[in-house]
Amino acid sequence: MVTSGGSSSSVGGSGGAGGREQPLFLRKTYQMLESCPKAIAAWSVKGDSFLIKDPDRFAQTVIPQYFSHSNFSSFVRQLNFYGFRKVKQDVRVLQVCFFQKAGKDGGVI
Repeated sequence: MVTSGGSSSSVGGSGGAGGREQPLFLRKTYQMLESCPKAIAAWSVKGDSFLIKDPDRFAQTVIPQYFSHSNFSSFVRQLNFYGFRKVKQDVRVLQVCFFQKAGKDGGVI
């Protein structure tokens, strides 16, 4: 698991913690997870990490909808740049403390 010095906040909207604009990559990644078929990628039950269940389909069908490429390795490199790390070795579960799914009321769960 990754721990980061930042406070927990959702990046689903354009504003972030302290009213700062969140990086475009993080906003797009959040949107990808919200709209992606659950068979390909989904939030964890707690909403504090996400699982890419089918990396090949994710690269072929989801990444190109948001970015100008379909390279899964490049996507993971960008995630690493923003502090995401694999939580489990056998599956692709990625987590960083400030990146969480928003609750139904828009607040962080």
